[in-house]
Amino acid sequence: MTADASGGVDDASDEEARIRDQIAFYRERARPRAPVEDDDAVRELLRSHWDDPEVHALVRSYCPPSARGLELASGAGRWTGALLDVCQRLTVVDTSEEMHDVNRSGHGDARVEYVVADLFDYEPEARYDLIFAGFWLSHVPPGRFRPFWSMLRDALAPGGRVVMVDDGVRDADGTERFADDPTGGGDHRRLPDGREFTIVKIAYAPRDLEARLADLGWRATVTLLTPVTYVVSAQPT
Repeated sequence: MTADASGGVDDASDEEARIRDQIAFYRERARPRAPVEDDDAVRELLRSHWDDPEVHALVRSYCPPSARGLELASGAGRWTGALLDVCQRLTVVDTSEEMHDVNRSGHGDARVEYVVADLFDYEPEARYDLIFAGFWLSHVPPGRFRPFWSMLRDALAPGGRVVMVDDGVRDADGTERFADDPTGGGDHRRLPDGREFTIVKIAYAPRDLEARLADLGWRATVTLLTPVTYVVSAQPT
């Protein structure tokens, strides 16, 4: 295997193996949380996770009011409630039904449509004013980057916007910096039972990411939120 310009690997079989590990890791990570209704401590923890004022403020700052929004890799719903502040209707997509169960326990209402799908095969059935992903772009392997952004273009309504928040920043000297994660750092993750997974986790230099998206026909701005986190705001050119 060899590294590509974005710090990932260019071996297709390795990418496929990491994608499988990634899906398995997040599905297994969700299992101990369910059923939420039977565990008051877990529910209280999730409530603080869902009601984080910084998340709501970030969404209001970068996401315009939208008639119809699409949330990719919605997970346990950290961003879903905040997106409902700016979206009249919201479609949330994740590979894990277990994650949807957790998300639905806090945000399930008539305005939310839950879709189980592999995002690398996903074909949206509608067009959206806003497409959002929280901590997902860094999980897109280099070989899937171009088709992923092509899918976003097809799903975006005229005048719509893509907004993504993520961690993984490459400094000018090439050093990769990631946010702290209790399951491990970078692309190595571990469950409480000791099982280990190697997932996709790509760090970007902000200006390099802007240039790469420009090559794909997007006008993008990458803004650092912290030394290790950033937000992308992009529209097709």
